[in-house]
Amino acid sequence: MSPEYLENGIGAVMRELGFHEQWNWDVVGARMPSQDEADAFGLGPGLPLLVQERVTYEGHRPLRYTETLMPANRHQLLYAGGDAPDDLPVMDSDVSVFEH
Repeated sequence: MSPEYLENGIGAVMRELGFHEQWNWDVVGARMPSQDEADAFGLGPGLPLLVQERVTYEGHRPLRYTETLMPANRHQLLYAGGDAPDDLPVMDSDVSVFEH
């Protein structure tokens, strides 16, 4: 199997296959990269990776596991809880902790 572009995303493909992602949990941590990871991300000495692990579920059934690696000096994670309005400025992609 080789990767291919999914125009409507993995969620749409899962729905087409009859799976319905209802909820998920995330675990976010940091660790030092392996040498291969440091080379791939162009990281200098002492720069950690953020690691986000996500499992999506349909009821109690796990459907999908995703691990995302991000250089900690170039990424931030924004989480919102509840039913926040879509037009809140904090939800805009230009909000950055790196500018403060």
